[in-house]
Parts: sequence; structure tokens; C-alpha cells
Amino acid sequence: MHQGAKDKWQLEVPEHVTVPKDYNITSKKKGFRRYWTDFITTHLREINDAEADMERREKDQMRLMFGRFDTYRCVIPEIEIAVYNYMRCNYKL
Repeated sequence: MHQGAKDKWQLEVPEHVTVPKDYNITSKKKGFRRYWTDFITTHLREINDAEADMERREKDQMRLMFGRFDTYRCVIPEIEIAVYNYMRCNYKL
């Protein structure tokens, strides 16, 4: 599968390979031809919607993860101070 942004979901096949008749050629480059299948053209909107949904879910997960981190962030300086004081008292810093 060719993964260029413009030609996403095209199948890139070497020129010497015989492809089924329902493959529609979209472009050529040295040694390769690019095709769309009927399945891809009819389901392209579903594929793009699923991809967009996946990206949205990833962003939501990152937001939740950083939100949880932020709730504990205010505790970290207190822990650092406590560790410093412990080290200072016990190890004569």
C-alpha cells in the first residue's frame, strides 16, 4: 500500500505483476503502478471516518493522562522538600 498523503490507500504494485481487472490504475512511476480497487473507492469515507475517530480517541486519552498527571504534580514539590530535609538531617548536608 502506498502511504503518501495525497495518494493514501492506493495499492502500489510492480509493473510486471498482473492485477485483477477490477483494479483501476491511478498513476505510474518508474517500475510501479498505483491502483484503487472498487472496495477502496466505495469504503473510502468509512476508512477516513474510522481514522479520524481513532485520532480523536488518542487525543482524548492523552488529555486524560496529562490531566491525571496534573493532579499529582502539586504533591511532587512537597515530596522533594521532605526528601531534602531527611537527607539534610541524616547526612549532614
